[in-house]
Amino acid sequence: MPYEEFTYSLVYHWSASKQLGFDLGAKVFEHNYTLGNDQAGSAPSLRLDYDYEGFGGVTYAITAHVIANLGYNFDAGRNGLDSLPAKFDPSYRDFDQGVLVAGLQYRF
Repeated sequence: MPYEEFTYSLVYHWSASKQLGFDLGAKVFEHNYTLGNDQAGSAPSLRLDYDYEGFGGVTYAITAHVIANLGYNFDAGRNGLDSLPAKFDPSYRDFDQGVLVAGLQYRF
């Protein structure tokens, strides 16, 4: 089945000092499976999915070799076909989730 997939993103990094940095960004993913719709037949693709992400983070260089980071990513998935009957609109396509990330890195 043919499909289109698009990604749009915007990321900003700010180095507040030699040790401290901030990241902020957003992404939009579009997954369009309706291109191969067989309107006259029995196998239409009822999928047009959107995924929206926002993230932010902070990085701190403790020493020249030890770097700590903390970040948060929010992800919201949505079904783009609002006109579907309930039997074709599964709830797993609409979701919200958040991920908190913490890390410690040693560079040599």
